[in-house]
Amino acid sequence: MLRAIGCNRGAAALCLRRRKATMTEGSRRRGGGLGLGKKILFLGIVSSSSSSSAAAPVDDALPTYGLVNIAGDGRCLFRSVHVSRQLVRGDSADDDTTAADALRAAAVSELRQRRDELSWAVEGNFDSYLDRMSSPHAWGGELELVALGHVVGDGVIDVHMPSNDDDKADAVVTSGSRSIKTRVISSYQSEGSIAAATTRIRVPVFYDGVGHYQALKRLDGDGACTSSPTSKL
Repeated sequence: MLRAIGCNRGAAALCLRRRKATMTEGSRRRGGGLGLGKKILFLGIVSSSSSSSAAAPVDDALPTYGLVNIAGDGRCLFRSVHVSRQLVRGDSADDDTTAADALRAAAVSELRQRRDELSWAVEGNFDSYLDRMSSPHAWGGELELVALGHVVGDGVIDVHMPSNDDDKADAVVTSGSRSIKTRVISSYQSEGSIAAATTRIRVPVFYDGVGHYQALKRLDGDGACTSSPTSKL
């Protein structure tokens, strides 16, 4: 059984609808890569939560991550999971297209096998959805994260988003001289990950709320898994 921490059926369906709604907006900047997207992301978030353009103060009590450049070619979710996982494991973390496509194929295969559990989350024909998702430029989202939580068997995928509430922040993400506080909105793992939580690693990815995922590199401490609340998808 797959589990998504902090996620339920209603949340998953809402996320899928949001992804469809943001496809047009996200496609406007897809060709720009992360260089421009990263600048807009950090400047926009910092200025919206503060009257000055200075970086948000870093909280030494929170884990710190560096934002890793990920191409916006439709593979960003799969690239981000691959790169973040490799970084946590101490392996080579090249932005590998082949590895990202392999993760996509594994996720689609997992979804096919779990049709009875997950087909409710797709509007329309489930097989047609999976056929579209098999395209290397199709955007992955909530459903694919659920599958990847099972595929990435040695880790727990944590999805970070900017936090407007410092008291609820889980981490600090930096990019150059900029920093923002983030909150883990959802985490994804297999049943085996829950059973052996103390031996699993955290695979952090950053979601900008528009349609782009980015990898994160831990700049302090380690990526050891800690206990988290769970709920079934």
